Amino acid sequence: MIKSINVENLYGLYSYQIDFKKTSKVTILTGPNGYGKTTILKIIHNLLTCNLWYFNILVFSKIQVVFEDECSIVISKIMASDKDDIHNFETQTVCFKFCQVNESKTVSKESIFTLSANYLMRTARHSSVGYRTMDMMKGLDIEDYLTRNYRFEDDSALPEDSKTMTSYLLSYNNLYVKEQRIQYEVLDVQRYGRHLINRYNVDKIVDDIKRLFAEYQDKYVKKCQEIDSHFVEKLLRNDSVDLNEERYNEIALQIKQILDFYHEYGIAEDLKVDYTYNENFKVALFLYLQGIYDKLRVYHLLFLKMMMFVKMIDNKMLSKKTIKLNAKDGLRILDDTNYEVPLRKLSSGEQNLIILYFYLIFKTYKGTIVCLDEPENSMHVAWQKSMLEDFKNIAKEFGIQLIFASHSIDFVNDDWDDCVDLYRSLKNHE
Repeated sequence: MIKSINVENLYGLYSYQIDFKKTSKVTILTGPNGYGKTTILKIIHNLLTCNLWYFNILVFSKIQVVFEDECSIVISKIMASDKDDIHNFETQTVCFKFCQVNESKTVSKESIFTLSANYLMRTARHSSVGYRTMDMMKGLDIEDYLTRNYRFEDDSALPEDSKTMTSYLLSYNNLYVKEQRIQYEVLDVQRYGRHLINRYNVDKIVDDIKRLFAEYQDKYVKKCQEIDSHFVEKLLRNDSVDLNEERYNEIALQIKQILDFYHEYGIAEDLKVDYTYNENFKVALFLYLQGIYDKLRVYHLLFLKMMMFVKMIDNKMLSKKTIKLNAKDGLRILDDTNYEVPLRKLSSGEQNLIILYFYLIFKTYKGTIVCLDEPENSMHVAWQKSMLEDFKNIAKEFGIQLIFASHSIDFVNDDWDDCVDLYRSLKNHE
């Protein structure tokens, strides 16, 4: 998790010291347009994903990021001379300094490396853009191009001294959710050329959910094979168990209730409790119930996430619509007449709602740092007012850190303790 970030001379105008909220793990960046809320999210995202080229083109003097384990990274711009323009990246070198600390919180390892403007040109050229000189690159939106095409694993231009820092950064999982998220672009290669086409994120979510179910199904099959193959061995090792009919029926009922919930989602449909209690076979029956329970545990996290997702979406009361999740269809939306509504035909607010909650619940795991821009986009005011509480519950349940950039006082919903106002922060810094 990130503890703090200090940015000096952003765009040549702004300096901020931001301390992220430790208790709630939720921080909301607020402030007027143009003060750098989105840029701060990009700084965090590009650092955590090792898109180090980004800092060659970003206008700033110094950035310091401190993590909760007290490791820190200082990024600074080195000008060729005092007369150089801070906005001209051609004459600048970026210096990275990484400090690792040990359990006693003292520096155990320090690494320093630099990236010049030549690194940026080599990176763009290696990404097959075909530009050979800096002059040829001037008409190109380098940030946009490299955001689409750069792959850290293919970057052979990074110096050897960068490996300690990049290995540390890649130990974190980062999710960056942009303000425009209903559609995304994919490169379509046709016989007559290459061009970008738009796809709907809600359609992709259907495939993602099906894939997630399939992954858990594979784990479930392996667990079933493991448990069933050891059943006889366990039976021979256990000649007695403390199990009477009342206790057996109690455990069987609990498992049946779990199975009923799971079967609604198309999970473990092959499992059921078939046998009634028999004193002569109580050891076998005990192992039988234990086996079913252990098999079901494979799906526990997936089931927890599905329950939370459906509950939170349903609580927003999609207009006369019901959300359904299952292994076969992925995600479906049904109206009051049981007609299936095409996902891309949902309103922009409904699509945004599904996308945000899906990303935060299904695309994160413990330790994920989420950067989310304008969560309020297209949302009804009533939805906005309940979203932050939902997000806090998600952060607490799954152990993630959420960093938002928002303009909406309805999204904040009087929870100003979790906000960092960049306008006030700038005044305090001055």
